[in-house]
Amino acid sequence: MVCCTARCQKWTTFSLSGVFVVLGILTICFWDSLFHNIFVHEMSLANSRTKGYEMWKETPNSIFFNWTNPEQVHNASAKPKFVECGPYTYYEHHIRENVTFNSNNTVSFFTKKLWKFLPERSVGSLKDKITTLNPIVATVGQLVRYKHYIVRRGVNFFIEEKKEQLAITKTIAEFIFDGYEDPLLDLVHKLNISSFKVPYSKFGWFADRNGSVTYDGAFNMYNGADDIEKLGIMTTWNYQNRTQYYRDGCGNIDGTTGELWYPPRGIETIKLFSSDLCSSIELEKSSDYMLHGLEGK
Repeated sequence: MVCCTARCQKWTTFSLSGVFVVLGILTICFWDSLFHNIFVHEMSLANSRTKGYEMWKETPNSIFFNWTNPEQVHNASAKPKFVECGPYTYYEHHIRENVTFNSNNTVSFFTKKLWKFLPERSVGSLKDKITTLNPIVATVGQLVRYKHYIVRRGVNFFIEEKKEQLAITKTIAEFIFDGYEDPLLDLVHKLNISSFKVPYSKFGWFADRNGSVTYDGAFNMYNGADDIEKLGIMTTWNYQNRTQYYRDGCGNIDGTTGELWYPPRGIETIKLFSSDLCSSIELEKSSDYMLHGLEGK
């Protein structure tokens, strides 16, 4: 057995400390870039192995996580603890509204989406209460993060005055479709920030969406009367042929809505337009498929 001398131990400790210091500095310097790259990779639809692809391919049921130790948020050594709640399952139904057939062989319409809670396929009730990160406080904090000191102090005073917390407890129904009112949301409306318009008076992940005719926007697509191969292909969304949220080709309105199209033959890629993404996505053919004796190509 070889024993390390005191000098050897000192040099070893010094070397390891130096390595950890360098790694710490590199992590601090490149953390934002590293996090962004990992986030983009996992949320993109670049391939079938990303988290984004899994959630897009089959929409998961509504599952929430109850934050059980929010009082320790200022304790740097404490880890957040969560308990999974749900799933809360809904039936989704689509209805076309304000359908107009145009002289240029296109059809214009809105899509009303209806969701109905299915208690028999859910684990829990919509009256269940959970505690989670307050999305409004977190968003407002990010909005004023680099604003003038006076603005930040004013917002901070308002948050303290209204006793807003970083954690919030609401029912599942309020978090999903019902929504809830919040004084900070009212403040954002009054401030009228040009770069951050809030069109809704209540917050909920799907607030004002259930039963809305206009939420998903106005669609216009070819009806296939003059060319059946154009069936379902989008021409405009919200009366524009491109969106304002992306540059170059990513902002183009292209492809179908994913619910109606002419069966492609010998085509290796198809395009779908998603109003939730405000962009089109392209899918590549992976293989032929046989189902119930019918071959899909």
